[in-house]
Amino acid sequence: SATCTEDQHCTVCGEIGATATGHYWVEETDTTPEMCRICKLMVPMDPPSNGTAFIGKGKYCSASLTVHCPSNKSYYIKLKDSSGNDVYSFFAQAGKSLYAPVPSGYYYVYFACGTEWYGPEYLFGPDTSYSKDPELTDFVNYNWTYTLKPTGVAGTSIGADEF
Repeated sequence: SATCTEDQHCTVCGEIGATATGHYWVEETDTTPEMCRICKLMVPMDPPSNGTAFIGKGKYCSASLTVHCPSNKSYYIKLKDSSGNDVYSFFAQAGKSLYAPVPSGYYYVYFACGTEWYGPEYLFGPDTSYSKDPELTDFVNYNWTYTLKPTGVAGTSIGADEF
């Protein structure tokens, strides 16, 4: 059958049936990119400012996390409590460092990284790499610094479903 960009072709004689339909675009929102309703092709969004918080925005924060990003990848960083609940998340731009105040507690630190931003729902699209620091991190007594790698792996690689 025809797709958004390809005509329908008979596999026996090569005759063209239905023509390509073209994309049916759904407008960008605060959390999702402009996307074709049919084939799900996404248009990258402008990345948020360095340090923009998504989850836990406005919480009282008494600890901190400093992040140094490589020049080739941006990161979406999430903190989860020991029960796996999302507590805090923020965006770190490629090639920049940031100081992020975080709520006091013990958390696992998760990382999603990539080059093209598609919003907090789709992160860096199908090319997103996921990883986590396997250690429960003490943000009660200590402040932490992560220097992230150009490979996109910070700690242990994980799947999107674990993120």
